[in-house]
Amino acid sequence: MSNYRSMVLFSLVLLLSFYGIAISGFWKDKLDVKNIEIRGNVTVSKDDLFNFAKITDSMIYGNVLSLQAIESRLLKHPNVRDVSVSRDGEVINITIVEKSPFAIITNGRKMLMADHNFTVYEMKKRPDSEIDLPVISGFSDEISPGIFAKDDLEKLKIGYFIVSTAANISKVLYSFISEIDFTSPEHIKIITSDDASVIYLVDYDILLNDAEHRQYINKQNYKDELLKRKIAVKLSYLYAFLNQVKLYKPFDSYDYIDMRYNDVIAVKQKTK
Repeated sequence: MSNYRSMVLFSLVLLLSFYGIAISGFWKDKLDVKNIEIRGNVTVSKDDLFNFAKITDSMIYGNVLSLQAIESRLLKHPNVRDVSVSRDGEVINITIVEKSPFAIITNGRKMLMADHNFTVYEMKKRPDSEIDLPVISGFSDEISPGIFAKDDLEKLKIGYFIVSTAANISKVLYSFISEIDFTSPEHIKIITSDDASVIYLVDYDILLNDAEHRQYINKQNYKDELLKRKIAVKLSYLYAFLNQVKLYKPFDSYDYIDMRYNDVIAVKQKTK
C-alpha cells in the first residue's frame, strides 16, 4: 500500500513539474517584447528588410508573428541567404546571413549585384556602408534578377573567372581591377583602380584565329576553356608587369596597356 501511495505521489509531483514548466514557457512566450536586436546585415538596412517582409516593430512587440513567421518572411528578401530568429526573455534576436556578391554588374542604366552562383539581384546598401567590389559592365538592357539575355550569363561567368583568378594570384592584383568591360564585341578590357588606365586583355579574333586553335573555332566548350586559359596566363603576366614596371612609374603614366598579343605587353604612355 505504501509503495502504491509513493508511486501516486511521485506521479503527481512529476505531472505538476511538467505542468509548471509548460505554464512558465507559455507565460515566457507571452511576455512583452521590449527590444529587437538585428545583426549580420552589412549592406541591407533593417528598414529595407522589414519593409520587404511587411514586418513592423509593433507586430513583433505585440507577439503578432511567431518566430518562424518572422524567419520565413525575411528569408524571401533577395539579398538574404539565411535567417535565424530566437528569443531571449524580452529580446528578439534576428541574425541575417547575406548573399556574398563578387561583383556589381551594370548595363549602363542600372546596377545589380551578382554572387558566385551567378544569381543576380537588386543592389541594396545601408546608408552607412560602402560596397568595395569590382564592376562588370557591358550587359544587355534586359538583364534583371532572374533574367539573362543572350551572352549575359557567359559574360558573368567570364567576369567571375577573372575576379576569382586575380584574387588567387594576389590580393594586390584583385584590388587593381576596378572594372571589367564587356561593352565591345571585339575584346575584354580592364579599367584599373589606381589611375583608371585601360588594359586590353583579350581580343576574340586574335584568340580564335590563332593557327594552333583555328580548327576548334566552332566548338563552343573548347572556345570557353581556351579563353579562360588565355585569361589566366595574361593575368599572371599583368601581375608581373605591376610589380616590375608599373609600380615604379609615376601616377597616371599610361594611356593604355595592350596585352592582346602573345608574349607582348604594349604600353602607350600619356604625353604631357
